[in-house]
Amino acid sequence: MQGTSKEGPRKACDRMSAMKSDYSKKLLGIWSHPADFFSDPSQGDPSKAVPFAAVTGALVAVELGVWEALTGGSLGMVALVTGLLLAALPLAILAGAFLWARFMGLCAYFVGENLPAARCFPVVAYSMAGLAAFVLGPGLGKWLALSAFLFQFLGFERSLSYSRWTALVLVGLPFSMAAVLVVFFGFIFKIH
Repeated sequence: MQGTSKEGPRKACDRMSAMKSDYSKKLLGIWSHPADFFSDPSQGDPSKAVPFAAVTGALVAVELGVWEALTGGSLGMVALVTGLLLAALPLAILAGAFLWARFMGLCAYFVGENLPAARCFPVVAYSMAGLAAFVLGPGLGKWLALSAFLFQFLGFERSLSYSRWTALVLVGLPFSMAAVLVVFFGFIFKIH
C-alpha cells in the first residue's frame, strides 16, 4: 500500500514535466519554424490543442503579472490581479479560440467555403502562441502578438491544405471584420 501512495505524486510530477516539455517544444516549434510545425499532421488533434491554448493563457497571465511587478506596481495588487488572471485567462483563451473558430467558419461561409469549426479549432488554438509575445512588454509584445495572423495563415495553408490565396482570404477576412468592428464600436462609444 505504501509504495502505491508514493507512486501517485511521482506519476503526477512526471506527467507535469512531460506536459511542460511538450508545451515548450511546441511553442518553440511554432515560433522558430511555423511552416514545419503546421505541416505536421499530428497538430490537427483538438485534444492536444486545448491544453496548449490553456497553458498559453496561464503563461500570458504570469507574463503580464511579472511585467507589471517590474514596472513598479504594488506587489500585493500585482499578486491579486495575477492570481485572478491565472484563474480566468486560460478559460478566456479557450473560449476565444472556440468563438474565433466559429467566426472563421461563418466568414468562410460568406465566401462560399465550408470550414468546419472542428478542423479550424486546432489551428486557432495553436496560433494563440502569438500571445506569448506579451513577455516583451506592452509596446513590442502587442505588435508581435499579431503573429497569430501569420500562424493561422500557415496553419490553414499547411494543416488544412488550402491554397495560399484561399488561406489568406479565410484568415484575413475575419481579422479585417474584427478590426472594422473594433473601430466601429470605438467611434460609437468614443473609447480612447
